[in-house]
Amino acid sequence: PGFADAPGYRTIKTIKSGALSQFTPDLGEAAHMPWKQLIDEGYVIAGSPATVREKMEDLIKGLRVGNIFCLIHVGDMPIEKTRYSTKLFAEEVMPHLRNMWPEYEDDNRFWIDPIDKRATPGPISERKTAGEA
Repeated sequence: PGFADAPGYRTIKTIKSGALSQFTPDLGEAAHMPWKQLIDEGYVIAGSPATVREKMEDLIKGLRVGNIFCLIHVGDMPIEKTRYSTKLFAEEVMPHLRNMWPEYEDDNRFWIDPIDKRATPGPISERKTAGEA
């Protein structure tokens, strides 16, 4: 569930092609750029922890954002490499990006909150239909 196709079924080249095709109308020339050029021109942030940290700081400050979604796994990348990349990001990038906006440290408007009163689940046979009182 949740997959358009089986995980690991597509190659990195296929993933790149599919990802770029979503932006083709807006990217124009960038839709046909090689991976290195996409990185060099800022369409993708990738590289050493120091490079990723620097580029993410610029992105965060430039866009004034506080929540970023990172895709660390790409295509059929081996699990060991994914774990290593995630570890590098968690240990060498994330700590430097925390608290970039100290004035918003206690601002939780955009975080989820638990529901005060939850519905109690029960067997379907005990539920009333819309027509029952």
